[in-house]
Amino acid sequence: MTRSKRNILLLGAGLLIGGLLALPVLEQLHAWRTARQMARHDALIREHAAAAELPYELVRAVVEAESGGDPRAESELGAKGLMQIMPLTEQDVLARNPDLAGRAGNLADPAYNLAVGTTYLRHLHKRFGGDRTLMLTAYHMGPTRVAKLLKRHPGLTPTQLLKRHAGPKTRAYVAQVLRRAAELDREADPPPNRGPSAEASSSGA
Repeated sequence: MTRSKRNILLLGAGLLIGGLLALPVLEQLHAWRTARQMARHDALIREHAAAAELPYELVRAVVEAESGGDPRAESELGAKGLMQIMPLTEQDVLARNPDLAGRAGNLADPAYNLAVGTTYLRHLHKRFGGDRTLMLTAYHMGPTRVAKLLKRHPGLTPTQLLKRHAGPKTRAYVAQVLRRAAELDREADPPPNRGPSAEASSSGA
């Protein structure tokens, strides 16, 4: 092997190793940025989750998955804001909720976006019998498609329906939101301390 080829290989290996080492740092920066943005909107998320009678942990998990807490986020398909609301979804929600229609505004506004998004989630919650898997599947791929799948496969459970008939992105999305909501729920209500002191007191020692 010539010296020039060896140098090229060494350079390539160095770049590869450097890139691999940089990945954890980039992931940490992304996580820190998301946490900061989510904290900024936490009070609003709690307020609108309560108004829609939805668990705070679930709504927060949806916001994290949809936008990472960035109110300026916009997808290639035109979904906007914290909960990535499509314009057609916004119109549908406003048509169903006259009180909210009077507050119509900019989807980049966190309060308005959360009002529309949580109202829509509540509608899906009722439409699909309170099942979180179906609700989140419908939020991601559309309620009409979910309703058609339920009609076509009446013998399947929501989890089976998701695994067999939803796309990989929808499956990953639902799993991510449910997992994050469960994490937030555990953080809010940690299990009782079962350390040595707790065991001693419970045994009467």
